[in-house]
Amino acid sequence: MNHVPILLIIVPLAAPPLLFFSAKIRRGAPLPMALLIAAASAVLSVLAIAGVQHAEVLVYHLGGWSAQQGIVLALDALSVILLALIQLVFLPVLLFPADAQDRLRRFSLMFLLLAALNGMVLTADLFNMYVFMEIGAIVTYALLNYGHDEGRLEGSFKYLLMSSLGSLLILWAIGLTYSATGALNLAYLSRHFGDAPQALRTTVLALLSAGFCIKMGVVPFHAWKPDAYGSAPPAVAALVSAVVAKIPLYCLIRIVSLLYGFALLSETHFPTILAIIGGASIVVGHAMALKQQRLNRLLTFSSIAHIGYILVGFAAATVGSFEGALFHMLSHGVLKAGLFLVSAAIVAHLQSDEISRMVEISRPMFFPALPFAVLALGMIGIPPVVGFASKWAIVLSGAAAALLVPAALVALGGFAALWYYQRVTLTFCTLIHDLPFPRLFFSWAERLPALFLAAVSVILFFAVPWLHPFITRAAVALLDSAPYVNAVLAQAVPL
Repeated sequence: MNHVPILLIIVPLAAPPLLFFSAKIRRGAPLPMALLIAAASAVLSVLAIAGVQHAEVLVYHLGGWSAQQGIVLALDALSVILLALIQLVFLPVLLFPADAQDRLRRFSLMFLLLAALNGMVLTADLFNMYVFMEIGAIVTYALLNYGHDEGRLEGSFKYLLMSSLGSLLILWAIGLTYSATGALNLAYLSRHFGDAPQALRTTVLALLSAGFCIKMGVVPFHAWKPDAYGSAPPAVAALVSAVVAKIPLYCLIRIVSLLYGFALLSETHFPTILAIIGGASIVVGHAMALKQQRLNRLLTFSSIAHIGYILVGFAAATVGSFEGALFHMLSHGVLKAGLFLVSAAIVAHLQSDEISRMVEISRPMFFPALPFAVLALGMIGIPPVVGFASKWAIVLSGAAAALLVPAALVALGGFAALWYYQRVTLTFCTLIHDLPFPRLFFSWAERLPALFLAAVSVILFFAVPWLHPFITRAAVALLDSAPYVNAVLAQAVPL
């Protein structure tokens, strides 16, 4: 039996005690220990991707029990896209400098979050998805509140309240599902949930959609998000905005594809509702970003708009639109994490993310101007950065599916993004000599995480032909869940 799926959860879960004991042995040991564990997790992710390339679905039955009796982990092309995003963002955020005294706590929380994220992506049943989701929510709350700041306390408390409300709705939906079917395994439910009363199935879909939309922070459930992410440490916001906000969306589309089927839902109002929420998120996100005077809040509102892009892609419910939406989940995660890490480097020196104060670094410096400009091009949708390919795939597929207004909003959103990103970029690039401020020197430890993600964003653009077949497999899996269901329900092999 291939043990890679369970190791993707166990290895990061083992990190906190290992970090604790390493700190007891030597004060500076947590950093190399964290890098070693992160490297092991990255290697496991590569092995998982390789395994899915050879087998359509990689299944792990814990204890050798069958799907109906035990816990099952499953990896397919859809799961691997999220797994790749998690790993691409996690290591640069981990490497961003932190005070030596805070490393143990920060690293421990980050690895617990990594375990929860991997668990949500890997699990093949509703209850364990919920458990990992709650672990992730608690750890995210702690990370958002990291440090001594009243703004962070308020923002993280808003996150905790809204996340709890979303969890309550999701748990309610899970309870209704179990009461109707007596099962929580997603593959089993795929075959039997259709026998439940139509009213119950509609109620469950509404509860799940509302709960996950609250956790994503899309319109009209977005009010908490700018305060939570905008006041958080920028390095934490990089991980939360780029990855954590995507996982509820993954959970929603995974559940919907298995329990309902996008092909059947295309005959209902569900895609229309998704398109409306996506379009509203695009308008509100970009409009509010234009007004922001703080960089972190600007980036947060931009994230709301880009989640809207992804929802429009899923609303179109075609293979092409799914390809664009899935690819944009990956590209936006890389781009937004890089932008937040640029902000983190600036805040570390200025102790502020006020855009007006960034005139203090208005000298001919390649950092932060170069990585910020490259990453901003991707967010706008200009080649040769990866955001161009994913954004225009959504526009073209949305127009082909007769979602003309949402598709137009996705296209026009680039002009709004161009306006607010050029405002920040020009602040970095304007050559103002003899400023009455000391010259800022960014360490390579501050530069490398953002530079790495900027380089990845360009590499991904040129790697589109290689990535396309894999993303197509993930898109097809959303429309045809039979391979996933058959693999999960296959008889487990005893250990």
